[in-house]
Amino acid sequence: MKKNTKKALIVFYLFLGILLTSDFFIKKHGDFYWENYSNFFAVYGFISCILLIFIAKIISPLIKRDENYYDKK
Repeated sequence: MKKNTKKALIVFYLFLGILLTSDFFIKKHGDFYWENYSNFFAVYGFISCILLIFIAKIISPLIKRDENYYDKK
């Protein structure tokens, strides 16, 4: 890995850690009780992304076409 990439990843993970730990100290005012849990939206977003990946893998064989699909007459 290049030197600049390592530095960028270190800065990224440091910033991510600061954001995740600062969420424990911020008072939340959510509309629903589960929105008041610490890091709820981080976990919700992560699970949503993973779920979208699995759904895309399941649906992709149904919507894929052959490489020459539009060339056929």
